[in-house]
Amino acid sequence: MSSPAPASTPGSVGSVQIVRLVREGAAVTRSALAGQTGLSVSAVHRRVDQLTRAGILTETGSAVSVGGRPSRELAVDGRYGVVAAATMSDATIQVTLADLNGEVLSSTSHPHQAGDGPEATMARLWQQLQQAVAELPGRSDPLAICLGIPASVVPGSGELAFPFFMPSWHRANPGALVAGHTEVPVLVANSADLIAVAESRGARDRPVVEQLLAVQLGERIGCGVISNGSLHRGASGAAGEISHVPVGIPSVIPCACGIPQCLESVASGKAVLAAVADQGLEVDDLEQLVAASRAGDAVAATALRRAGSEIGAVLATIVNFFNPSEVVIAGELSTSEVLVSAIRAELFARCLQVVTHDLLVRASAEPLAVTTAGAVVLAQEAALTEAARRVGTN
Repeated sequence: MSSPAPASTPGSVGSVQIVRLVREGAAVTRSALAGQTGLSVSAVHRRVDQLTRAGILTETGSAVSVGGRPSRELAVDGRYGVVAAATMSDATIQVTLADLNGEVLSSTSHPHQAGDGPEATMARLWQQLQQAVAELPGRSDPLAICLGIPASVVPGSGELAFPFFMPSWHRANPGALVAGHTEVPVLVANSADLIAVAESRGARDRPVVEQLLAVQLGERIGCGVISNGSLHRGASGAAGEISHVPVGIPSVIPCACGIPQCLESVASGKAVLAAVADQGLEVDDLEQLVAASRAGDAVAATALRRAGSEIGAVLATIVNFFNPSEVVIAGELSTSEVLVSAIRAELFARCLQVVTHDLLVRASAEPLAVTTAGAVVLAQEAALTEAARRVGTN
């Protein structure tokens, strides 16, 4: 299991705050850190010196100065260590190693069957992770690990709650199973939540998006929520669970949720593939479906437009209630301009003008890699927080 974190001290709290501000790009000079943290200039100098000597931060170049000597700019030193992300879909697990600046060092995909059960799957995942580390030049064990699971994750306990497509995983604790092999922090998050994390942070020079909905559209449907700049999980980890909202039209495929005519049974990737197959269009996967639509196939385009309209109609109620500044669409179906346009049209038709006036509805720039990117972000945060805390207590 993960080793207990050292008790927080004023020094450790200050060091953690400094590293967080530098990592987010909110304050990258010593003077800016003093202004942001409320620490004295001498305290900032002392803690920054500790963090640079430890190799966590680096201080190079010069930042924009308003007078006097140019300020040296701080950044996280990506060479300090690596983090691991393992993201699960219905059929694969993607194992990724990245440095502390988010640069991907290796990424491999492995076949996976949920029916194998959590114990066997996590044991195999640990072996795959160890193999990835062994193949990394200058082998370095991960400082933190984040698992992305397509299921609700109960805050605090890390247990999975009612994963309909893999019922044997109910109450499983994949994080604890992996943590049994290591002493580093192991985090577990819902896949759609990871998309929300990645999309809200964006590039280092872009402010954090404070209010955001991230909609995952692949074979299944998910949604992650960023509220006031933080991931909102809900009381039982099910915040953003839109996929089983009843939509009032006949289901195309059955769904294990037990709710008649739910959104996933009508507009998920699996449902759209079934719908076009019923009309004689033969495609093997969602990539081929989107390609057929782009090539002018009317059956594919109509099915994608209909799915987008149903998804947009469900999202409209959420958008009116939550009032986000951005709605980001990710996953395989987000590459369909027809589907994304239909979602956007429904939102602007059904939502109040005050809600849509500044609303940005967009497809993710990295629709298939963004889940992993979110897992890397959370693993980075955990690794850097632990490292800064330890430096601050020395």
